[in-house]
Amino acid sequence: MKNSATRRWLLSRGATMLSLIGIGCTPRPPTAGPDTSPPDDSDTSTVADETVAACPPAEVTDGQGWQALSLADYPALATVGGSALVNISGEPILIVHYEEGCFSALSSVCTHEGCTMEYQGGNRVVCPCHGAAFLMDGSVQAGPTSIPLERFYTVAQPRTLWIQV
Repeated sequence: MKNSATRRWLLSRGATMLSLIGIGCTPRPPTAGPDTSPPDDSDTSTVADETVAACPPAEVTDGQGWQALSLADYPALATVGGSALVNISGEPILIVHYEEGCFSALSSVCTHEGCTMEYQGGNRVVCPCHGAAFLMDGSVQAGPTSIPLERFYTVAQPRTLWIQV
């Protein structure tokens, strides 16, 4: 009786079947074609001359936590590029006169390890401890932190800077 399967026949046929199954189960490379995925707007790269919206609008209203800061007490804020560290209602704040008539008021405490922020010119503040950089709206420009600085709204008047704390 030659119709019975031998061990050799079974092993060779089994190996062939496993090979075919393996070929059928391997992932195929993607086929070339037009990219139909939505555009990626998550590019977080930044450049040194990145700007922020000029003087975000704000209105001083009673009962909203607005504090008056006399610009005469902080002569560095009289010119564009000036900055001052102040403490308003217990909040350590770095104020920057970054554009004519425009001021930024940010927490002066870095969100990475609590160092005091510094203004070094341009449209950003920098942590001297580890190099974290933030734009005038408090958003992170460079790590090591990913947590933005707290931002306080400002309204500039001829001799007074109002800050909402």
